[in-house]
Amino acid sequence: MGANPAITVEQYLVMDDAAERPSEYHDGELFPIVDATPTHSRLAFNLGLVLGSRLRKGCAGMMAPRVRATATRFVYPDAAIVCGQPDLASGSLTNPRAIIEILSPSTEGYDTGGKFKLYQLLPSFEEYLLIAQDQPRIDLYRRHSPNHWSLEIIQGSLDQTVFLGVAETAFSLADLYAGVSFDAAAVYQS
Repeated sequence: MGANPAITVEQYLVMDDAAERPSEYHDGELFPIVDATPTHSRLAFNLGLVLGSRLRKGCAGMMAPRVRATATRFVYPDAAIVCGQPDLASGSLTNPRAIIEILSPSTEGYDTGGKFKLYQLLPSFEEYLLIAQDQPRIDLYRRHSPNHWSLEIIQGSLDQTVFLGVAETAFSLADLYAGVSFDAAAVYQS
């Protein structure tokens, strides 16, 4: 028996739009999105609350949008920020200015490695916010030129502030991590 034939982009888009649970797509292969932990869900909810009312005029947040990184690669970040009109080619966002991922043990390597490299192919992409679940920590990457990124680490004290330049907004770690327990068992349960 031979390998299954690759799924075309067109087939993927139809299947993904109709699916109960979305999948990422890489060059003909599907990768289902895994269920979020309770901590992940809480952080995503808090993120929506803190960003929803604070983004500068002309910017909007999107929770879990499908992003077209290349013609044959589609991914799902936890959130994205678009300033100006969202470009939704084939129902997939192509112009996020900032992308936000909530790290989990099963996806951390992918989010900080291969997925970050895919996002960097998007000309509009300027800031990458990685949120830890097991401690109050945010890694914020900022693009200065096509191949130059800086990293700011915000961690430890909950009274620290995160500033997103593209959206001209700030929020505290206390607001983001409200109601989150840093018990390792709570983070790693699915």
